[in-house]
Amino acid sequence: MDALNQLTDWAKQMDPNLLLPMEIFATVLAVGIFGAFWKGIFDKFIHKKVTPKAIAVKEKIEEKTSAVVETSQSVPDLISESLPELPELPPLELKPIASKFKAKFKPRTSYPRMFALIIGINQYQNVKQLTGAVADSEAVENFLKDELSVPAKRIVTLRDSAATRDAIIRAIQSLATNPDIEKNDPIVIYYAGLGASVKKPTGWDDWISLDNKVELLCPYDLGAPPDAVEYDPQLGIPDRTIAALLTKISAEKGDNITVVLDCCHSARINDKLSLDGAEARLYENAPPIDADCDHNIWAKVSDGPASGVSASFVNQKQGSQILLAACHKDELAWEKDGRGLFTKRLLRLLDEIHVGRTDYATLMRKSANLAKHAVPGQSQSAICQGIRIHRKLFSQDDIFDKKSFVSGQTEDGKIVLNAGTAQGLRPSVRVDIYEDNDPSSSTEKIVTLVVSEIAATRALLTLPPGSTETLAVPAHFYGRIPERHPDDMLVVHCNKEQELRALLSPVLEEYHLADFRAAGIDFTAEADSADFEVTMDGAEVSYDMDLKSIYDGTPKPKILRTTQITQPEKILDVLLGAVHFKFFLNQKNESDLKIDSDKVPLHFHRLLRTWNKKFQSEIKPNGPNLLRDNVVKLKIPDTGKEFSTDGPFGFTIRNNTDLPLHPYLFAFDLSDLSIKPWNLSASEHDALLLPKAKFPVGYGDSGSQPWGFTLDKAVKSDVTFFKLFVTSRHTDFSAARQESPFVSSKRDGQVANMHNTLPDVWGTVIVTAAQEHSLPIQEQIRR
Repeated sequence: MDALNQLTDWAKQMDPNLLLPMEIFATVLAVGIFGAFWKGIFDKFIHKKVTPKAIAVKEKIEEKTSAVVETSQSVPDLISESLPELPELPPLELKPIASKFKAKFKPRTSYPRMFALIIGINQYQNVKQLTGAVADSEAVENFLKDELSVPAKRIVTLRDSAATRDAIIRAIQSLATNPDIEKNDPIVIYYAGLGASVKKPTGWDDWISLDNKVELLCPYDLGAPPDAVEYDPQLGIPDRTIAALLTKISAEKGDNITVVLDCCHSARINDKLSLDGAEARLYENAPPIDADCDHNIWAKVSDGPASGVSASFVNQKQGSQILLAACHKDELAWEKDGRGLFTKRLLRLLDEIHVGRTDYATLMRKSANLAKHAVPGQSQSAICQGIRIHRKLFSQDDIFDKKSFVSGQTEDGKIVLNAGTAQGLRPSVRVDIYEDNDPSSSTEKIVTLVVSEIAATRALLTLPPGSTETLAVPAHFYGRIPERHPDDMLVVHCNKEQELRALLSPVLEEYHLADFRAAGIDFTAEADSADFEVTMDGAEVSYDMDLKSIYDGTPKPKILRTTQITQPEKILDVLLGAVHFKFFLNQKNESDLKIDSDKVPLHFHRLLRTWNKKFQSEIKPNGPNLLRDNVVKLKIPDTGKEFSTDGPFGFTIRNNTDLPLHPYLFAFDLSDLSIKPWNLSASEHDALLLPKAKFPVGYGDSGSQPWGFTLDKAVKSDVTFFKLFVTSRHTDFSAARQESPFVSSKRDGQVANMHNTLPDVWGTVIVTAAQEHSLPIQEQIRR
């Protein structure tokens, strides 16, 4: 039957008209084989006991079989009438599976609610031409329709002369106003064409660009005709404009937005744009822009800079929208043989993986140097940016649960984990290896390895001594540390410890945890020595946290939320969340070679929106640095409402070293045990914090929103810790993020290649924001 199925599949590929006759042929042939099979059974067994009834049955089978064979012999004539000449049928072959890590069978995932804008430009009106952008856009459109079942009516395409500047901007704006798009429907924006960069215009001081450049998408009508009497060129579309447009879409339709850019961003001096039959998607002579460019668009963004793609498309994307870009800032995006290297590779990867179970980070990690073989001597590495790169593709579902996965890969025969001492990793720690990071999948552990060599942000893994397991891991994998180090245990006191143990022990087994110590929980009978207090009172369970090494005299908050004793899974979730919270909050570099608050000081400001004479808005720090000894105490007025608020606030990170650094800023909220990323360093190639420079968070081009505090009326005070991790090389801190365990949420030998021309160092800076109610406003007025 497998051969018949292959025959039918081959017919589908040759000509759809063949499908019906081939299906008839396959069915008839199958029936013929079925009849011959029973005839053989009859001859072998039944004929030994010949009876009149048996003879009648035998004759009946022979009659049916003869008729079937006769019919099957006439089917080729039917096929030949449908198609006079058929090429020779290729031989059928069975291919052995080369590796157990090859892609599994993937069911098709449908996205009938997806909306897409697809732009592809080959033929520009006034500037250089391309050959593969339109073909790329067509391939993306076909993938969405054929593989993801996106209805054609939900896809808008702009190609060549249709992709003018006005048309592109209107099409993006329409995604925010389209009544058919419901909140959180997946939205895809794809662009293939030329990219460019120009000097940042005077007056864009609040749009801080690391290289003082603005990046552009190039519309069809970019520039001006060479014979124009009066030079009045059409401008490119700046990154600031795109950022504002995406912010508007996100506000109206949700942040389930994927932006794919197959174009260049900038070029280095002496870069060749044509090599070995390949062409770079870069235009070097784009018209400069002035301060008023698209002011009517980005000035309407009232809450600060975009929460998605912002200043420089590949610099810092801190919003929950996802950016997939063809190359880094110092690379070129190439096309060759009528296709873009990035889009071609991306579609091939999407065809290989299970779209409904793969996250963006995993997808893009499989994209190696795109230009390695196509354009000798060139490097082109695709990038994936955004706070929620661990979302499943085209979804709001994050791949996070009780397991914290860290990415890794094989390099020159070495097994490298993308985590080191900065993430709390220690020598000789055991690491379980998995093929993917989806806890909902049926993927089982491949092998257990140990850390053999460790640096600040990377570690080498090998088999533990005496292990008999096979050392075979995929080229890209995920590691998980199954047990906590004794120094990382959460010391817990409970007024009814034995009752709590009995309640949670069955749940530990469900979570694949051997015991409480494997979960990182160490019980104590001494309440004064505990990090975490659990109080069981009737049907209610309440919690309190006391991390004495962190408080330094600040007000001690109270965890307001409670759980029910009938919810043991929720109780364990809270304990595991507290373990995770303490682990990352306590991480610090104990070595002599470290970065501290003297080398990377933090300034915490109030922010203020101002308007200049041209009615252009700017968000800037307002007033002095509020931190005193890395602590700020805020008096939040009691308005009498359920919640009192204060803000907006922002940070300025200063780099006093001579090293380019990657900053990762998290907010640790003790009231609900959440750990929220406020800023994640964008990419391996592009350090955000340059030597002797500063970087804004919450304003400027960081792509992160300003911060605000909310204080519950029922609580007197609260504490938020902002912890900054800084490293000299890019690393993976995504495992630090944690949604509050109290609420249901869609998780919102030799060292090879371990050395760099820069020292591999790291450090942390932690500041505290303590909030408490001041006197009620009415009482303040009376006084």
